[in-house]
Amino acid sequence: MLFAVVVNICVAVIAGTMYVVLRKLKEVHVTIINGHYAFVIAFVSTLLWFIFRYNPQDPIQYQFDSYQYYLMLIVAVNTTVGNMTPILALKFDKASRIASVNFLLVLISYLGDVFIFGYSTHFLEIIGAAIIIGCSAVTMILKYTSKSQ
Repeated sequence: MLFAVVVNICVAVIAGTMYVVLRKLKEVHVTIINGHYAFVIAFVSTLLWFIFRYNPQDPIQYQFDSYQYYLMLIVAVNTTVGNMTPILALKFDKASRIASVNFLLVLISYLGDVFIFGYSTHFLEIIGAAIIIGCSAVTMILKYTSKSQ
């Protein structure tokens, strides 16, 4: 559990840094940035796959059926589009405003678990989702009504 928290903190730092760097690349076309981004992701993912695939202590057991390949294809397409949208949005707005919308990822993931996978909901989870929606809405309103550019 602690490892998951550390990894999520690393993701937040890396994503925040990515937004700042991407903001400096306003004059570069979005497809060029997304192409480099996809290449690096493919390279790092392949490298990690080789490391973990041939790890003698914990070999990976593959048991993929056609449904698993279908889900991986959906993840790949959604990730590509998901990577391109903040890059495109950064051409038009500030990085902090774009990053403020990321809190909605938690809500959207939760709703996906509920509606797609049929997970049961609890009262405190619904309250948590409402708090995330409220905080995200307030943050977006404050950021979009601020005078600084």
